[in-house]
Amino acid sequence: MAGRSRKRLLPDWIGEKYTRKIETEDTSKCSHETRVQVPNASAGQTTDSTRKTAKAQLIKCSMSEKHELTASEIISSSMEFLHFKGSIIYSFNSADCTLLCEDILSMLPCAAHGEKMHVGFDVEWPVTFKKGSTESKVALIQMCISTDKCYLFHLSPMQKLPCALKTLIFHDNIIKCGINIEADFWKLGRDFGISVVDVIHKSVKDLGKLANAKLKSAERWSLDGLTRNVLRKKLDKNTDIRCGNWDNYPLSEDQKQYAADDVYACLLLANHLMQG
Repeated sequence: MAGRSRKRLLPDWIGEKYTRKIETEDTSKCSHETRVQVPNASAGQTTDSTRKTAKAQLIKCSMSEKHELTASEIISSSMEFLHFKGSIIYSFNSADCTLLCEDILSMLPCAAHGEKMHVGFDVEWPVTFKKGSTESKVALIQMCISTDKCYLFHLSPMQKLPCALKTLIFHDNIIKCGINIEADFWKLGRDFGISVVDVIHKSVKDLGKLANAKLKSAERWSLDGLTRNVLRKKLDKNTDIRCGNWDNYPLSEDQKQYAADDVYACLLLANHLMQG
């Protein structure tokens, strides 16, 4: 739209305390980031030239520190990080994976009553930025089945998709919830030579589509963006971790936490968006 853009008003829920906090931080930055040195007057060193220099530095500092923050920046600065604080179960061999999958299946609600288990779901693989390079296979499947338990299945050391894990993630009564989750399943199908048409149609829920239906919007949501808008919290999207090597065994503690945080957010978003 042509013409001058209008400033976006901040939501009422932000409150005055965040405005006061930002104003305090801005006015104090100059004193500890830019120090203006004025020669000692008693020593006869102060001249008109030095006074003008000092004044110019003070004006420059004041002007450089006066910048307007956008509404999204202010909102983001006031948000807490969303962290999963429950148990993270890390599986990296087929035998262990089979036992864990059987344990999860034993917790399924009664199918006769039409009950289903909703879980947060995501996958990770190493990102490559080299032109012409082949895309890596899915290295990790993560699932959050409750607010206190997340499972990380590290496929790279297993070098295949265990049958028990395939049974688990393809189960009709386990509704996998995630952002752009259909694309994740299509990639799983390509990487491991399996058909994913049925599971996508029967037991996959895209949180972006669900959010647009509930919020009457047409956004292309990222997980972090949807978390901020719906849960009023933000995810720690550290680039070094997000774009790290997910093939490496074992995963670092930071990688495990990152993976668990993502699927925990998916589960919370699914629960929130399906209410009412």
